[in-house]
Amino acid sequence: MQETQNEKQGQLILVPTPIGNRSDITLRALEVLRAADVIACEDTRHSAPLLDGYDIHRPLISYHMHNEQERSEELLDRVEQGERVAVISDAGMPGVSDPGGVLVQKAIARGLSYTVLPGASAVTVAAVAAGLGDGSFAFLGFLPRSGKEREQALTFLDTLPITALCYESPFRIRKTILEMGARWPDRHFALLREWSKQYEEALHFTGHEAESLSFVEKGEFVLAIGPAIATDTTWSDAAVCEALERLESNGLSPKAAMKQVMAESGRSRNAIYRLREESRRSN
Repeated sequence: MQETQNEKQGQLILVPTPIGNRSDITLRALEVLRAADVIACEDTRHSAPLLDGYDIHRPLISYHMHNEQERSEELLDRVEQGERVAVISDAGMPGVSDPGGVLVQKAIARGLSYTVLPGASAVTVAAVAAGLGDGSFAFLGFLPRSGKEREQALTFLDTLPITALCYESPFRIRKTILEMGARWPDRHFALLREWSKQYEEALHFTGHEAESLSFVEKGEFVLAIGPAIATDTTWSDAAVCEALERLESNGLSPKAAMKQVMAESGRSRNAIYRLREESRRSN
């Protein structure tokens, strides 16, 4: 017997879409999108060409960061009424630096059925393509742009023993690379641009090489930051300050003294600078 609308099992389904090449969508994703009662899109205009290309013509509804809270309730009401609600973002996995996470949390709170399909995600692609570390990684999304929050994020990265992945805007990528290169001159980085698209590019460099790095500042970027270089535990804070004082008293400039202590101790430039400033204030 054919199920009626009231008897049909409603479900929330998060569906990953290609991060560049349209052929990267899965057969299961296409099946789910064709069967959905409604498809929630981050930008309906952006998603329409993808759906049209696969002859998928289902009702579309906008679901983005500006209407996420109220639209989540509306979508989950539809699930409760027996509808199958598919959620997609502009590219990649919904909920990963894109709307979707709130929906899952609210679905759990309301005891509603949901699932997440496997598929394209810039994070996992970058983790492998970067070729850094041992395969473990931390994903930080978009870092705070400035202020105390950004410094806290960078301080966390100072000693992170695994690869870190973050997204960055093409308008800020150059500044971010220069900032990180100066902070961690000996660390290894990978810059992945336009992955899976025509102009796919992977650049590998150290912090020392950041200033001379040449790349096109357009498109989608993922920046991979290699594991922090282990600090020599014999270098206490006091030992760092004593070494700086000794080297400067022997004629080295503050900049040269800092560079030598960085190389010998494994401490970051910012960490040594802070210790030096604290020592000077206390004296």
